[in-house]
Amino acid sequence: MKMLLLVVVATTAIFAQSICIDAGHGGSDPGAVGWGLQEKSINLDVSQRLYNLMRQSGWKAYLVRSTDKAVSLSGRTSYANSLGVSRFVSIHCNAFNKSANGTETFAYSKGSSKSFGMRNSVHPKLVRAMRTKDRGTKTANFYVIKNTNMPAILCELAFIDEKNDSAKLGDSYYRQKAAEAIHSGVVSSLAAFDEEINDSSLYMAPKWSPDGSALLLTHPGYNGIAVMQVGDYDLKSISSANAYNAKWISNDEVLCGGKQQQKLLNMATGKSVDTFAGVDMSLASIEDGKLTVAEHVIALDNDVIFNAAVSPDRNYVAYESLKNGISIVNVASGKSVHVGTGNNPAWMPNSKGIVFDHALDNGHEITQSNIYFADISGQKRMNITEGLSLIAQRPSVSPDGQKIAFDAEGSIFIASLNELKIEQVLQVTK
Repeated sequence: MKMLLLVVVATTAIFAQSICIDAGHGGSDPGAVGWGLQEKSINLDVSQRLYNLMRQSGWKAYLVRSTDKAVSLSGRTSYANSLGVSRFVSIHCNAFNKSANGTETFAYSKGSSKSFGMRNSVHPKLVRAMRTKDRGTKTANFYVIKNTNMPAILCELAFIDEKNDSAKLGDSYYRQKAAEAIHSGVVSSLAAFDEEINDSSLYMAPKWSPDGSALLLTHPGYNGIAVMQVGDYDLKSISSANAYNAKWISNDEVLCGGKQQQKLLNMATGKSVDTFAGVDMSLASIEDGKLTVAEHVIALDNDVIFNAAVSPDRNYVAYESLKNGISIVNVASGKSVHVGTGNNPAWMPNSKGIVFDHALDNGHEITQSNIYFADISGQKRMNITEGLSLIAQRPSVSPDGQKIAFDAEGSIFIASLNELKIEQVLQVTK
């Protein structure tokens, strides 16, 4: 087995002050309703208040949505993961036949200790602020806290369809107190205890090594990364739990971390790598939701650009936006073509097109997802996993273009790719 890199990531002190805040539902999806209130509006108001508090505390804060717009679950997690932030909080309201009341706070059931620590810090403060029944700290497999690669929690503020809870959700005083409680809980959880890694057999986001001999895999819920040797499907953990945003730089180098600091360690020498091999990422950069490609600046009205991917020939850049989905920009001309709804674009090795996932959800869970191909003109778009009965996401094509890897509900699959047709699908993790 070849020697691989152990990723060295920044300490909490460097990366702690950044957060992505997710206001649940939005647009055509109102969420739960009750007593003249819509969940989407309550979620947005509390999220904006929390955003302002985090910024006032010196944090770098991001909102998944700042207006009443629909954002898919896949889009929410893809955006958060692209930012390199160190915390994720999703804001929701509950409902249950007008008969239940109270506040509950969730972490992913197989998440990291930092997720549990943040949940345990936020929850009692939130209960006291809302003066609601304490329904406890809980675990769940909610998509947005399972598929984010940083410590994440989901707050159910109160029951919007119960009379007393709803009255509080409709009161700006309690919405402000809820935001203050979440802010206080997140900040005070930073130094609670050291990170621990939990055993997990779930994997997501496979990425082929440059020579096609291995896949870099991420555990859901901020729980470490691993490498699989494709020849024998042997798995090896190469990081502790606080590794995220990992990607290949060369066959022997893996880069990991956020925007503030990135670091590598060569296991053969035991020394840090000072210069990175591979793609010069300066070709495409994103700042404040705008994309700069060469000398061209691309901005979308009332939208946020993220997750830029440079083609192997460096002539094109694919990117996502929260509202419009995926587009491809020509580096020379700066002109973009709209591919359509989708997330997680990855290039074909011949630079003639991209693969990506297109997911449907019910506001809580992904109900369907397939892998699509689109050419660089945006005119050809085809479903290449139709009929597989898998919730296929986050694809990556091998350097020779003959195989495709993707994840589906916590497992990694590899399939042959013959003239854009999926064949011989093999589940390589259990």
